[in-house]
Amino acid sequence: MNKTKNILQIPIDDSQEPLYIGYVKCQTILPTYNFFFEINKQNQFFFERKKDLIRHGEYFDYYYSVYEAKCETQQINYRFFSNHPIHTIQTKEISDLFGLEMENKFLVDSSEIIYIASTSYFSANFSLILQTEKSIFQLEVQEIFSNDELFELIQYYE
Repeated sequence: MNKTKNILQIPIDDSQEPLYIGYVKCQTILPTYNFFFEINKQNQFFFERKKDLIRHGEYFDYYYSVYEAKCETQQINYRFFSNHPIHTIQTKEISDLFGLEMENKFLVDSSEIIYIASTSYFSANFSLILQTEKSIFQLEVQEIFSNDELFELIQYYE
């Protein structure tokens, strides 16, 4: 089964409201399956792996894992996008000696951020995602606007 979703250039209305996302920083380093196992056992909804988000660069295609859960009582979808690509494919020979594109490209330029959380609404309400008594992650809410590439990637993925 092909688990990818292509990202196309789509026009974005600059008058749109900001999108609230959460930068997920882990307290302890856990493998992905343990991270979501711990979150799933505390919640009434369960995160599942969905189609990968693909970001096309000049020389590489970057694949980021996506996990999604739906809270039936609130009718909200939650998504966690990996910040670090899980797979990279070189699409073109690198001809520029000092090119800026690298094989590993973060969605958000920080290696501390493990996942980027988003909701199906333009709100910053991540409070329904319950954590264990020993918190395994911190969630820092950020606003992004339509002129931000990450805004476009998340909007298209939905």
